[in-house]
Amino acid sequence: MSDLAQLAESVALDPLVGHPADYHVFHKFIQRCKNLPALSTAVVWPLSEVALKGAVEAAVEGLIEPTLIGDEAGMKELASRIGLDISVYPILHAETETRAAELGVAMCRSGNALAMMKGSLHTDELMKVAMQRDTGLRTTRRISHVFIMDTPAYARTLLITDAAINITPELEDKIHIVQNAIDLAHALGIPEPKVALLSAIETVNPKIKSTLDAAALCKMADRGQITGGILDGPLAFDRRQRQGRQYQGAGLSRHRPGRHSRRSRPRKRQHAGQAARVPRRRPAGRHRPRRPRAHHPHQPRRFCRNPPHQLRRGRAAALCHPPAGQSLELNRSERVSDPKPAGSPTRQPADSPTRPPANL
Repeated sequence: MSDLAQLAESVALDPLVGHPADYHVFHKFIQRCKNLPALSTAVVWPLSEVALKGAVEAAVEGLIEPTLIGDEAGMKELASRIGLDISVYPILHAETETRAAELGVAMCRSGNALAMMKGSLHTDELMKVAMQRDTGLRTTRRISHVFIMDTPAYARTLLITDAAINITPELEDKIHIVQNAIDLAHALGIPEPKVALLSAIETVNPKIKSTLDAAALCKMADRGQITGGILDGPLAFDRRQRQGRQYQGAGLSRHRPGRHSRRSRPRKRQHAGQAARVPRRRPAGRHRPRRPRAHHPHQPRRFCRNPPHQLRRGRAAALCHPPAGQSLELNRSERVSDPKPAGSPTRQPADSPTRPPANL
């Protein structure tokens, strides 16, 4: 079944979200976590239907032991409206989002919670409290964000980092971002994740900093400074498998099979004893003659090479613009420099230099 057929079937099965009913990546994680003990989690400000229902469903599946932190009256009113029972879970009252974030961070620092779950508050409100140097959750590494993607047309687990916290990371920051993603993949059951370092192009260019950082990260992984994964880059995002053909790192060509680009075109073999071909070079001072311009149908054809001011006025007008309906036939012996009758005046334009008349 092709990718389009799978996508059409998924939309037909679940038209609201555009995915099939079984999320193959997420369900694999849930089945793996059912054999593990539930994780005590501080749920910060779950005052939306999605946030509160997600925390309750995770508790029902045995994944977490939630502690709801937020406006107690608001959470109870929301639970009764959507049909949830939250009376069995502990609740910490907090009047504002900032206060709820402070309580959640304090639970994690004291060990009363092993994880913190974001509710309906803004990410800035939560991260501002979590990244405090003295009272936050900072470690020797830089905090980074990871997206876990579940797509119907891709069987593998896809992690994308960093897409939310670090805006313009330097090389040292990218070391922590890559190592954090590798450690998360290990926790999800991926023993040796493959890390693709993305950039705009797939070759190292000194003018593009991301390509230099990608090359440095790969060398650091070779020397053991980054462990647990296989790194390669710089690479483009669209490298994937299509219809059974596997495109590998540096061997991928954007051209059709059997065709060669100008750079990758194979050279002709040189037989033994054959002299090497030397490209011809034009001698200095010689130029290629200019090609004649095409004649425009609405422009009178010119039969003289030199401008009219270099010819005698009457003769030039007759040669360059013949009368309508008459053909102009020139003999090779006819010269423009024919002598004029005696006594006829000679006029020369003021701005043109005095030159001898040219031959046709």
